[in-house]
Amino acid sequence: MGGNATPTDRLQPAQLGVFFVDVAMDEATPVPAGVKATVSFRALETPPDQPIPGLAGMVDESGGPVPATLDTSVTVPVFDGTVPVIGPPLRGDGWAAMEGCCADNTHPRRGVWSVDGRLLKFERYAIDFLGVDREGFAYRGDNTKEKDVGYRADVIAMADAEVVSVLDGQEENVIGEPQPERNLIEATGNHIVLDLGNGVYAFYGHLVPGSISVKEGDHVEKGAVVGRLGNNGQSTALHLHFHLMDNRNPALAESVPFEFDAFDLAGHATLEDVTYPPTPEPRTDEMPLSQTVVHFAGE
Repeated sequence: MGGNATPTDRLQPAQLGVFFVDVAMDEATPVPAGVKATVSFRALETPPDQPIPGLAGMVDESGGPVPATLDTSVTVPVFDGTVPVIGPPLRGDGWAAMEGCCADNTHPRRGVWSVDGRLLKFERYAIDFLGVDREGFAYRGDNTKEKDVGYRADVIAMADAEVVSVLDGQEENVIGEPQPERNLIEATGNHIVLDLGNGVYAFYGHLVPGSISVKEGDHVEKGAVVGRLGNNGQSTALHLHFHLMDNRNPALAESVPFEFDAFDLAGHATLEDVTYPPTPEPRTDEMPLSQTVVHFAGE
């Protein structure tokens, strides 16, 4: 943060660094209560046997001067709560889950900002769903929204819920044309927020203007159509942005992990190609990982 967009092992004065660590575990391995991380750091251009500039006169735990090289440790507790299991936000076949968990360097996963002194990551478990056909094309012919496979697809409620926020009226983007900078709320385009209860909210972004069929205060049933998939806000390609969060206001929220009750794992996608195995694999109570193609039930 602080303007340094590339990975680095050096921090300037008053600059903040964020570590992203993945821990993959075998299914049979017990999950620990916490993960301890120890970081060593030193002041540049300071001999190891001299105190760090600005800390002269301070002492460490042993009573000696603070050295130029320090180790600091923190134990991060592992979440052991219940993960929401929900239905899909879309229907039918051919949805590429892009920019999702747990790709290394995507804007949802690495997006961190400070609000009132807290670092928040409201998109950590977000998925951008792009419609693709059997040959892996997102569109045929000219790259316009009307030619896009997913354009105006039904967007549905993935659980019984109450509508607590609606934003509409943003026009569709012209694909390929430069876009103005937008604030956080406008960046997600036309969107709705559903209250699932227990402090969990669902966010749907980039809906076709005028297609949102619900209003604040409405109660919707699982599977009900709430809008249609479009391309507005800070978006360069037609897709549905979907995630769960712990606050109705995305600017103040942390992302919440979730699982879909059922889908078929149909293939794997990159920006250049889609690979389909002979037979889709049924999956239950899972989150599709980034760059997978999934089929949902329904037409």
